[in-house]
Amino acid sequence: MPDMRRENHDSEQTARSGADTPTGRRRASRQSAAAKVEMHLKVPVRDKPGESLVKKAVPQVVAARAADKRIRIRTIRHAACIEAGHDKFDEKVTEFLNDVGEANVISVHVINYEHFDVGLQKILVDFGALVVYRG
Repeated sequence: MPDMRRENHDSEQTARSGADTPTGRRRASRQSAAAKVEMHLKVPVRDKPGESLVKKAVPQVVAARAADKRIRIRTIRHAACIEAGHDKFDEKVTEFLNDVGEANVISVHVINYEHFDVGLQKILVDFGALVVYRG
């Protein structure tokens, strides 16, 4: 009887080690393609530091100059252009358009908006300009 235990113990050992099992099959993990591939890897040896494999990002200032100008918008509200009781809306819009330049202006749109005036305690309807430009 001790001999049978010895035989069972031996068959368990061979099954664990990946050798042929009593049914004549090998374990699936030992038959995988990855287990059969031999890899001969080499580590490069250099006297000088190697070239960088990761390229550094281009700074945004340089990238902005290299790329075309981005499309931007500017909203000029009439209420923000009143100084000391004088309406300066036309002058502010003209100044902004001259700063941007005619070639960079894509479009100019008129807008209507409502805002709450604290001094009058009323909701007022006002107008403004929306400028779409490259800059």
